[in-house]
Amino acid sequence: MNRRTLITSLPLWTGMCALARLSLFGEPVEPVTRAAVDGLLDTGHPESHCAMRHDHNARGSDDWAGSLRWSASDCGHNEGAGAAIKLAVKNGLSYPGMMYGCAASESLIPQIDQAIKNPAALDQYLGMASPSQIAAVRDMLKQGKSFTEILATAPDEAVGEVWRRRPMLGFASSLARKGALAPAVAIAIASQWHNCQEFKCLLRHPNEVARWLQMQAIVAS
Repeated sequence: MNRRTLITSLPLWTGMCALARLSLFGEPVEPVTRAAVDGLLDTGHPESHCAMRHDHNARGSDDWAGSLRWSASDCGHNEGAGAAIKLAVKNGLSYPGMMYGCAASESLIPQIDQAIKNPAALDQYLGMASPSQIAAVRDMLKQGKSFTEILATAPDEAVGEVWRRRPMLGFASSLARKGALAPAVAIAIASQWHNCQEFKCLLRHPNEVARWLQMQAIVAS
């Protein structure tokens, strides 16, 4: 095989290796059930938190993969971050890694670092928070709480500005690779919190979501 043939065949070999590694996973050892997801995420009445202008009772499309691909590339405000932050923190979500991949959230890291170093100056970084909220954050910092633990107590609007969809899906993929499939799937589904039709679509396909997340983790490794 000459050099040119080798170079042109590398993408094919890479894809074949990824598929071979994925086959090692096969079906999840224990299928991810809707009940398992329900136990980790509030899946009831998704239309109540839907921000889309459509028929909330309609089934919508069944393109679960397209829904995940959109979430994995989106860096807009993440309406589902607040719904999944506690679950993510419990499963090892770390700062500042949770903010990498989206410029809007990465730009906040210096301000957060300063606030962590100097709790007395929190007022200038949390201008929209109430005095009681600022006092609570200051107390948690003094207690040695991590940023993610503190974020888990913040209003959903604030969480959605810090933890965007793209890193959310990246974190879910890393959990899937470690075998934590149920929390990985729940977090991935939360990325469509704002769209009840896509949210319900993902709920119908928990095992497909798990395998998709596993594949993303393989490709990224």
